[in-house]
Amino acid sequence: MREWEIGWVLLPEYWKMGYATEAVKTLIGYAFSSLNAHRVVAYANAENLQSEKVMIRAGMIRDGILRETRFCNQQWCDEFIYSALEKEATLN
Repeated sequence: MREWEIGWVLLPEYWKMGYATEAVKTLIGYAFSSLNAHRVVAYANAENLQSEKVMIRAGMIRDGILRETRFCNQQWCDEFIYSALEKEATLN
């Protein structure tokens, strides 16, 4: 399959420094240039707006919202799904 999933976790003291965005951009580029990926996807809790911003800044497009797909903090949570496509990477 030519779809790859990426994710990230960063210690709070490194938030808002651009590290996650740069890492995501680099991983997406590597997936397309070296791993023959067609599509790269990422998921984030719908309440995690910082991760959503990372996906947007990295050039990913929101595919949709998965409703109540994960159980977290004693409740069912929604998740955003974002993706980047190989053909979009060649446009940049």
